[in-house]
Amino acid sequence: MAQFIIKRIIYGIIVIIGVSFLSFIVLSLAPGDDAVTILTHTFIGFDDQIYQQDVNTVTNLYSLDRPLVMQYGSWLGNAIKGDWGVSYVHNLPVWQMILGKIPYTLTLGITAFGIAFVISVPIGLYVATHRNGVVDHVSRIITIFFGSIPSFWLALVLILIFSVKLHWLPITGMGSVRHVILPCVTLMVGMIPSTLRITRSSMSEVMGQDYMVTAKSKGLTERQSVYRHALVNTLPPVITMAGLEVGHILGGSVIVETIFVWPGIGKLLYDSIISKDYPMMQGCIVTIAIGYIVSMLVVDIVTAAIDPRIRLGGGRN
Repeated sequence: MAQFIIKRIIYGIIVIIGVSFLSFIVLSLAPGDDAVTILTHTFIGFDDQIYQQDVNTVTNLYSLDRPLVMQYGSWLGNAIKGDWGVSYVHNLPVWQMILGKIPYTLTLGITAFGIAFVISVPIGLYVATHRNGVVDHVSRIITIFFGSIPSFWLALVLILIFSVKLHWLPITGMGSVRHVILPCVTLMVGMIPSTLRITRSSMSEVMGQDYMVTAKSKGLTERQSVYRHALVNTLPPVITMAGLEVGHILGGSVIVETIFVWPGIGKLLYDSIISKDYPMMQGCIVTIAIGYIVSMLVVDIVTAAIDPRIRLGGGRN
């Protein structure tokens, strides 16, 4: 088990380095001059004039004239030490700002995930054991319907109904439970269909296995065979989907946080894109990648503990 975990950690580190390198290169190829961006946000005087001499000074100060590989190497070395650079716009350490936004994103995302998981998993298990019934057909229709709704459209509809028309809930900001409801529902609706589908398909596959037929032939009731044999073999795919959803919380909440002005990482990433704050963009992208890696590492450990075939090489690598 220890070897399995060490291997996954090494894979995760490689992926994070790859993501950080690609994002660094892509951001450096964006239109515009970094030196001009820094001057615009930090050093412009009352006349709002940018002179070539100032551009050259900032370029030398931030070593922007060095090859991109050397710039990335310098960034990576500092990042390992905890220095992710300084925001062009806020003139504050990137990591400090990101660290302050993480609790807000996790509060919103985990709340939505928890509610979605509690709703979708029991329904998925029920319809899998009662296939082709009324509940099964209704759940399929609902899953397709809600799975097809774009999150930005749903957010606007919820705002129009519950905030503009009924005046029940606030549109933006945070401060009370009422502020969490609309963004939480928007995220939750996007999570339920995928989790319900994977739960249903996984349980349906397990129910058709030979050992389930054998369990019933030994006199076990359907409920006993489900709880003793089917459920444990259904969990790995469901847990994997749960890990993807948790990782999705960091990156997938950009639209929701922006619409509802929720002060999380998604809103911070959006603002940094608008203002061309490249160090902040780089930091947010790497943070989102780390969130995915950590969530999937936890998933791998949990599923390997449940299913020995995974850690022994017979399952997912």
